[in-house]
Amino acid sequence: MPMPSNHCLPSILLATAVMFGACGGGGGGEVAEIVSQPSASVPDGTGIVTIPMTGLWQIRNAVVIDSNSANPVAPSNGTTFWIEPGAILEIAGVSVSPDSLSSLLGAPLESYVNEVDGLTLMYQVVVDRRATGGTREETAIAGGAFDLDSISVEAFSSSQSPTDSQPVYTLSRYTLFRQSTTDPLELADELPPSQADPTVQQVFGKAFGWR
Repeated sequence: MPMPSNHCLPSILLATAVMFGACGGGGGGEVAEIVSQPSASVPDGTGIVTIPMTGLWQIRNAVVIDSNSANPVAPSNGTTFWIEPGAILEIAGVSVSPDSLSSLLGAPLESYVNEVDGLTLMYQVVVDRRATGGTREETAIAGGAFDLDSISVEAFSSSQSPTDSQPVYTLSRYTLFRQSTTDPLELADELPPSQADPTVQQVFGKAFGWR
């Protein structure tokens, strides 16, 4: 089989965690395995010209393009991203560093990707709390520069409970439009008390969609 081209690598990297087995041997079968599902890919025709990505960006024109949910909801227009050289710093005012998210979610991250290179951006978080009765949740985005002030993005969100035969997922698409290159507002270290012990969907729904 021929090796994939470099252009395909962003979607392959995100798909790797999606295909990862849910548990080791000897678990008694109480936790369903992860099955193949769509993943976010850098939209065709983008990520060709390098742009300065540092600054504040805002979601516009969000639409759902694929889902197996009965009531999928697209990401929220107006949601902001703050991008630093090499990485996304915050989404919707919440720090998205691995330490901050692990503390916020109360569980270690199974997978974490955060890469920005001026051509493309990739972000992925996977947390699996099925062993304690929770869910395995994944969020991922893959975007490519379209022009100096816009990045075309695919966003993926999925959830699977211990008894689900397959994850419930939503795949969306939107454009990030540049807002400024000034410093962001102070980041929120935690969600409001009404959202204590949050799920990944509560943290990321505005940017990745609701299932």
